[in-house]
Amino acid sequence: MADSEKAPWYLVAAEMLLGVPAILFAGYVLARYWSWFVVDPASHRDYIVPEISYAEATGLLLLVGFVRGAHATISDGFKENQATAGLSGLDKTQANLMFTGLKLVFLYPLGLVFGWLWHKILY
Repeated sequence: MADSEKAPWYLVAAEMLLGVPAILFAGYVLARYWSWFVVDPASHRDYIVPEISYAEATGLLLLVGFVRGAHATISDGFKENQATAGLSGLDKTQANLMFTGLKLVFLYPLGLVFGWLWHKILY
């Protein structure tokens, strides 16, 4: 497969559709982490840190991703990601789709479980 070959539209659409639940689940995990590790410890001190909502956590993730993505594009001079370097357009899309699915199925749930366990151990 040539490097100039583009991924089929249905793989790009699948990647975009899978990205929506991934960012929503990541927002939920961030809101829980914030509640467990920022608000709880602060309640034992002289200052108060407000909780963030699920929507605020998701928006924060989108903002950080936007800034990080814009910074990476500018500072790296449009360099390729090391994980997908040398892959064609189709292979990159498939790799990104697989990684997004793995995050959704394994990484975020395990992060939530281990975060909850750590919170229970600490507090």
